[in-house]
Amino acid sequence: MGLRLTHLLNLISEEENPQLYKVQKLTLRTVEAAIKATNSNNEVRVISAQHAQNISGVPDFVKSAERLSHHAAQIPGLSSKARLPLIKDLFSKLKEDKTATHFIFTNLDICLMPSFYDGVAAYLDQGHDALIINRRRIKSVFLEVEDLNLLYAEAGEVHTGYDCFVFSRELLEKFIFTDIYLGVPPAGNDIFYNIMAFAARPALLTEKHLTFHVGMDLVKEWGSPELNRHNSAQFMILLKRLYQHLNVANFPGAGYGFFRRHFKWLMNPTFHYPTMLRLDFSQWNVSRRKPAEPELKGWKNSYYEWLVSNINFRDKD
Repeated sequence: MGLRLTHLLNLISEEENPQLYKVQKLTLRTVEAAIKATNSNNEVRVISAQHAQNISGVPDFVKSAERLSHHAAQIPGLSSKARLPLIKDLFSKLKEDKTATHFIFTNLDICLMPSFYDGVAAYLDQGHDALIINRRRIKSVFLEVEDLNLLYAEAGEVHTGYDCFVFSRELLEKFIFTDIYLGVPPAGNDIFYNIMAFAARPALLTEKHLTFHVGMDLVKEWGSPELNRHNSAQFMILLKRLYQHLNVANFPGAGYGFFRRHFKWLMNPTFHYPTMLRLDFSQWNVSRRKPAEPELKGWKNSYYEWLVSNINFRDKD
């Protein structure tokens, strides 16, 4: 018997954000294509938790949950014009689904490859109870492309942010949330740390071609300073509540040498370094998975890998 996957989106109306609404239409096209390509053994259900009463252009396969009533623009002092929902309110809609074996949450601008749902199922079948999937970045010109095959053909570039999360029903019941609003940092980091706290065998997939984002940006201004401060303060409260559940061995890089893992934890914006430093020393003797050995060894292979990366022509050349 296959898996039953429920995929949660936070759809918006064109009035709320015309540019993001345009991206949303592309996202939904790729979601529909991925559903059609899914193995019949796996069942996929897509739901939207949203504020808008009516949203035009939403395909019939997307089922709307009960409308969200709360958003950031209602809170005095947050200086937010956007109707950003609380992540905990979004995830409460998942709990209403009693049939799913696993849940998926992706940001609204995350497009799917046709193999996405079957790829997710394959990793879950390997014994993972949670997945965090990095997106690929492709040029913004592709937002105007009608042929999805041209988008799929783009290998794209890597991105460090985490914006696609898959987790079992059992994990959802354990998650701890504070009042963090979607769309403003460190939103998403709270889901990451919940997975690291409660998953028995999580997997971080950073170089798989399962999702992509139209636009090459790595950083931009999100939200107001007030909303950023609010989310950051709520994230610190969350870390304190989660700390007792954290296992350093679950975190990416835990099996690296001391300086290498701490450099990566320090420089990656998803990781709260003071927490990682404290956790590492308090669980110094915890058994950790060693990183896999490179498939190609020797200085000749290393040299040719370097050579290929520097002499190979690229599309933009």
